[in-house]
Amino acid sequence: MKSLAFVTTNNSKFRSFSLLFNLEDWSITQEKMETPEIQSDSTESIAVNSAEFAANILNMPVVKEDVGLYISSLSGFPGPFLNQIEKWFKNEDFERLLSDPSEHPAYWQYSIALTIPGHGTKVFTTRHYGTMTNKVRGSSGYISDKLFIPKGESKTIAELLDEKIYQKKSTHYLQLLNHLVTI
Repeated sequence: MKSLAFVTTNNSKFRSFSLLFNLEDWSITQEKMETPEIQSDSTESIAVNSAEFAANILNMPVVKEDVGLYISSLSGFPGPFLNQIEKWFKNEDFERLLSDPSEHPAYWQYSIALTIPGHGTKVFTTRHYGTMTNKVRGSSGYISDKLFIPKGESKTIAELLDEKIYQKKSTHYLQLLNHLVTI
């Protein structure tokens, strides 16, 4: 059986991935280690750099995910810097940034990199489109979840989480799993 380490300190992220992980020839473990995060506006570059670092340390196949929220009216801000921004900003700060009543198209970008020592790195990316509201709505999740309305919905992610009806489409995970089947 082949082993795969999902490198994350985020238990929820690991749980989401492991619920989809059902490959007979692979076992998966969570590796709670910090990896250097390069300063880049590309979730792909960040995921690749972190996965390669972790694979070098652990000497085994690893996956590492990076996520960004790109708001068109803010020139793509905060992008992959969302985690840091949410530590600094309060709800009101985001509302001020989005105070213009015009529409704020945005997308979440999820990138997951697979590094197998001696065999290189492959990255899988997906985007979830929607718009940002200028008023916080809902109580679950992060600040950004309280402002992002997925395409085809009228409620924020937080409101959908509050109602326990939000289901993230993790197509980047499925792309990765399909690739692992071929190895």
